[in-house]
Amino acid sequence: AVPMYEGALEVVFALQQETLAEDYTEAAFRFMEKSKSVLLLSSLKENQARMAANMPDSLLQRENELRADLAYRQRQLVDRELEYGTNDSLAQVQRQQLLRRQQAYQALIGELEKDYPNYHREKYNTAVVRLDTFRQHLAGQGQSLVEYFVGARHWYYLALSATGQQFGRLADPDGLTMAVSDCLEAIHAPERGEASLREYARLGQELYDQLWSPMTANLQPRTVVVPAGILGYLPFEALLREAVGDASLRDFPFLLRDYQLSYAYSATVLMENHRSPVRRAAESVLAMAPVFADDPAWATLPYSQEEVEHIHRLVGGEMVVAEEATKAYFQAHGPAYRILHLSSHAAADSSGAGSWIAFAGPTDQQLFLPELYAMDLPADLAVLSACETGLGRISGGEGVMSLARGFAFAGCQSVITTLWKVNHGATAQIMTQLYEGLAAGATKDDALRQAQLTYLDDPTLDDIGRHPYYWSAFHQIGNANAIQLERRHPYLWWSLGGILLLLAALWLLRRRV
Repeated sequence: AVPMYEGALEVVFALQQETLAEDYTEAAFRFMEKSKSVLLLSSLKENQARMAANMPDSLLQRENELRADLAYRQRQLVDRELEYGTNDSLAQVQRQQLLRRQQAYQALIGELEKDYPNYHREKYNTAVVRLDTFRQHLAGQGQSLVEYFVGARHWYYLALSATGQQFGRLADPDGLTMAVSDCLEAIHAPERGEASLREYARLGQELYDQLWSPMTANLQPRTVVVPAGILGYLPFEALLREAVGDASLRDFPFLLRDYQLSYAYSATVLMENHRSPVRRAAESVLAMAPVFADDPAWATLPYSQEEVEHIHRLVGGEMVVAEEATKAYFQAHGPAYRILHLSSHAAADSSGAGSWIAFAGPTDQQLFLPELYAMDLPADLAVLSACETGLGRISGGEGVMSLARGFAFAGCQSVITTLWKVNHGATAQIMTQLYEGLAAGATKDDALRQAQLTYLDDPTLDDIGRHPYYWSAFHQIGNANAIQLERRHPYLWWSLGGILLLLAALWLLRRRV
């Protein structure tokens, strides 16, 4: 489908060039949106359809069981094929079993579509959002939008705000691909020293000029970025507004200092995040940290327990650490919470299906992406404080097939994720500051930005600690609205305890008198 939409955008761009008096932004927006996150949008619409259809619990349970069984069988098949190859006899049997279960699932869906008209109508209502509707949404949120299209021949950009709109084509896509790749390589390796830092500084400023500067007239300080292709791996916050010369990192003009960025899979998916009836979970925060202190299979995460303990002190909720932080516990209890915080190991896989996040336990420690697809997680926010949770295979028409996308697929309205193997000490600092902001009522994008700025401006930090490797891996994707959290005030309990002790002492004193 992507080549078809690239051809359509080429026609739209040519018409705009020939008839400069006409604005073709609306047509460009429609084609860009149709090219993105089709399966994710379909999943969100299917979740809405289940809610709208008023189906009996027994049918919903049957459908959930079939989805979970499909995810389990898909994971079994992937594991077998990775170890023994696609021609393995058992893998072939598993493939046939998976096919039969898929057929059973499709038969059930066919029954639902026939017997529950509301389900059918909502499920297949996957039209993209209208440009004027989305601009009204941006105005209400005080935001602007930057959306990209990465094709085989050309790259395009589109900028929208309440007051303006702009559609254009980016020059030299091959050069841009190389610049993004080289910039990421430099960001990922702060240990390579001054030469690598200067390479990042050069490319960060070059990419700002090419990817961001052309549309600044139509952007607000609060902006949503809809990336495409390799741009899904790029931390736009680390782009540099101007050349830095010999400046220290303390003085680098990071885009983070000028813009409050959030990310979205598409404008249509973002609108669905805002429009969807909120299936508000009953509980507040589930913070899990396996730590792995006594598990030889994994490196210990010494900061993760401190991280979740701070979150628990600040906003309460449920804290599950060490050997209690199992996959089974998360699968059983995760759906009940509005905020999910997982501080653990994770890894992206080039196939997509093999991406995982780890939990404690003697067996079955990894939660794989297909298993996430089968879960129902009606959370306002999932915070994935682990490595590479925003990475994965780039799928044409879908984007990066990451763990973050899996949480969105499962129903999370917003996800905070990471783009590479993060430093655990820096991560713990940023995460604790993030919850300070959320508890104070900040929007999710603002809370994350302020946490990153607080980290950057820490006077005790040496200059290399300000390298974007340490702070720019974190992205907030989806609905950025503030979350209602009841901030805990332990000093109130201390004060009350002190008053009670004083009253008890006075009572004893009076008895003696």
